[in-house]
Amino acid sequence: MLLREAGRLNGIPGALFHGRPALSTPLETPWELSRIWTEAELVVVDDSGHKWTATMRDRVIGALERFKYTE
Repeated sequence: MLLREAGRLNGIPGALFHGRPALSTPLETPWELSRIWTEAELVVVDDSGHKWTATMRDRVIGALERFKYTE
């Protein structure tokens, strides 16, 4: 259902984060989603699975800064 309706997100910027070593959640789904939701940036973090790491934190903060509304 998510992938089928994902095209409705086009026009909305976003970021998808995935920890590469997360074995229980393969990269395939966020990769497919990023192909449909064209304004979404797929960020793959090599040292973060389901465990939060400093690298993941920095990537999330970077994305938030890019999406921050300014006048």
